[in-house]
Amino acid sequence: MKNKAFLVIIVLMFIVGTYWYISQSPSAAFALDARDTIASWDFQASHKDGGELEKRVRDEIGRLEERLRDADTEPPDYQLYVGLAGQYLLLGDGAAAYKELQKALEIDAEKTGLAWHNMGALMERLGAPYSALEAYDRAVKAQPHIDGYHAAYINFALKQFSEDKALIEDALARAETQFEDDTFVFQLRAQWLEGQERYEEAIAQWEKIKQGAPPDVSEGIDRRIAELRSKL
Repeated sequence: MKNKAFLVIIVLMFIVGTYWYISQSPSAAFALDARDTIASWDFQASHKDGGELEKRVRDEIGRLEERLRDADTEPPDYQLYVGLAGQYLLLGDGAAAYKELQKALEIDAEKTGLAWHNMGALMERLGAPYSALEAYDRAVKAQPHIDGYHAAYINFALKQFSEDKALIEDALARAETQFEDDTFVFQLRAQWLEGQERYEEAIAQWEKIKQGAPPDVSEGIDRRIAELRSKL
């Protein structure tokens, strides 16, 4: 009986200890949207060839992991974790890439957009559109002055959520506020308007783009405008 009682106490201590560990552990910086389902975390990748390309990637993973273990490495290790995630992407290992990006986001989820942007690209690759949209959006919020993050968010929204007009308009307006006279914003809006068959407004956007375009680009814009006029 004493032995049974002792075993019960041990089991209870284990359960309590596990609960305490879980309750004290920091939550993940990014959680998948409940509307998304990932069928597989693995995908075909350019460097998973069982040969020289894969060896180079695994060697680089070893090098980065060694730097993380190096006591002399100055914090933060944000870039190292992002780098590791990139290497795992080359191997088609989405789960490992996700894990490393989470580590980067635990270091900085508010002021740096790189891990968020890469998380968005990963979620897009894994067929998780709502999660991807959220990650791309967080990249913009972290560093709104980087036009590439706006472009990634808007392009993805145009591709996956083109029917959500409020979402697209909000994304474009946010970019236009940040980059008042930037050609890339005009072009994205022009593409959006074309998709909505709002051709006159699209033409106006292309006209704005043409004003600052070099002659060789202007010719292509003129052809595009002519195509749109034919649809009026």
